Amino acid sequence: MRKIVIWPNRLWVITGTVGSGKTSFLSRWLTGKSAGGFLTPDIDGKRYLLELSTHHVHPFQLDENSDQPSI
Repeated sequence: MRKIVIWPNRLWVITGTVGSGKTSFLSRWLTGKSAGGFLTPDIDGKRYLLELSTHHVHPFQLDENSDQPSI
């Protein structure tokens, strides 16, 4: 189940269980709109950071055996 809460200052909070379509819903809704911020879609089973203003995609999830620094 997905829930959308809209506050008067135009802040939207979209909630739902993992894999319920929150990111897909936002991606479709944002098509053709000017927006800032980011989404974190799953691509081939891994999480990525998608910049909305530039559409650049960055790795956001490391492999368990990665030698990359983590936080």
